[in-house]
Amino acid sequence: MRSGKKEEAATCALSGSSQGVRFLADESAHGEIVRALVASGHDVGLLSPEQRGMADPEVLALAFSGNRILLTEDADFGELIFVRGQPAYGVLFMRYPPLIHREFVLEVTALVAREGERLAGNFVVVAPGNFRSTPLPSP
Repeated sequence: MRSGKKEEAATCALSGSSQGVRFLADESAHGEIVRALVASGHDVGLLSPEQRGMADPEVLALAFSGNRILLTEDADFGELIFVRGQPAYGVLFMRYPPLIHREFVLEVTALVAREGERLAGNFVVVAPGNFRSTPLPSP
């Protein structure tokens, strides 16, 4: 986890769709997945330049306060939620080998299209060919 800058400005949304799922992409989220979700009509917030390098607990708090599902490739968020008890709106944690990005982008966008807002309230781990969902602890 990084130590970093204080939470300052609100996130910058790439799509204002009221039909799609609201995400906050942390710095580890692959750009191809972010672009594919936006192209599918989802609202994906990005950290502002001032927020880059923000500590993981602050990123998770920002997503929670904005009612956004955190989109991440950083496993540290599981510890923050399940061990330290930090509240979260939802997490989509992506685990996959770097060589299969294109197929994985299709899997993630298909999962979001199928599950939509049901992702909220869960810690969802996505790996090639499957996913598992664990309900988040009550705050």
